[in-house]
Amino acid sequence: GYESANIQNITLDAWTTITENVVLVKRVPGNITGIVTGPDGQPAAGAQVTADTASATTQSNGSYTLLNVLSGPVSLSATLGEESCGETVTVVGNQTITANLKLVAPPTCTGAGQPSVPCVGAGKPDNPCVGAGKPDNPRPCKGTTVY
Repeated sequence: GYESANIQNITLDAWTTITENVVLVKRVPGNITGIVTGPDGQPAAGAQVTADTASATTQSNGSYTLLNVLSGPVSLSATLGEESCGETVTVVGNQTITANLKLVAPPTCTGAGQPSVPCVGAGKPDNPCVGAGKPDNPRPCKGTTVY
């Protein structure tokens, strides 16, 4: 991969030829290492960590290493079951950066005297906590959304 380059402020008249030299900078890969913990702060063994096309599974102590990730800003994410997290990190070519991640449990709706009900996408059609009493929501969820 190469860094993007833009040429701006060029105006061409009919039948005009222009030559513009562009220098593209090669993106040199680097590495990402870190530890993934669960919402309780304990190491998250078996979490899947990805950045661009690189992926790894965390060890028993929550550690991971992603090798040969192209330099520049990349989206780094980790998932384990329904818990997940993500952030943007900047990879530096020929270097190893450290990015520790803490998994977040999915949001839940807690209702007065009712069991905790999963609450996906608050305010969206797939949210079982919206439209209490409607056919698509057999278990009404009253109370606040906890994130």
